[in-house]
Amino acid sequence: MLCFRCYRARRARKEVWVLDNGEDISAIMSAINEYLAYAAHVGVYFEFHRPLATLLSKLAPTGNGISTMQAFTKNQLDARGSDISMQDVFSTCMTNIGAGSDTTSISLGSVIYDLCRYPAAMEALKDEIESMEKEGKISNPVTFTEAQQVPYLQAAIKEGLRTHTATGLPLGRVMPPGGKMIAGRRSLKE
Repeated sequence: MLCFRCYRARRARKEVWVLDNGEDISAIMSAINEYLAYAAHVGVYFEFHRPLATLLSKLAPTGNGISTMQAFTKNQLDARGSDISMQDVFSTCMTNIGAGSDTTSISLGSVIYDLCRYPAAMEALKDEIESMEKEGKISNPVTFTEAQQVPYLQAAIKEGLRTHTATGLPLGRVMPPGGKMIAGRRSLKE
């Protein structure tokens, strides 16, 4: 719930639906649930998304999950004003609102849990970060681009996503024979 609140505050820049009283104001949580049921299927068979979305937008009753999210997204964009076309950003905004908070929270929790559970992995990550900081390869705070260049961190994130995926669909792992060396250490086995 905390991650959901932070995520929506960051994206919408204001409180829009409040869950403090245990209420689903604007039925946004119900809308997200309905949308995720749809997204789980088209996530596997993505070639069906465009024709299905077009068909559902014409057949679906107002007040359903997708139309609620569409109305919310349109209201946010209209209130903000933008030079970006609605078509360019609409589906991305809906995905951010619908999936961003839960998956971010679950993914962060999984990676942190695994690093705490395996102190040697935590130490290896700390050593790599300290080494890269001394070499001037990362700044404070670390940028997204810099974080992508930290091999052990990327391995920890990917392993956390693999072992405790938040997407509802498993993320496979392909390992070369003999395992994989990450930052000079054999961290993953086949």
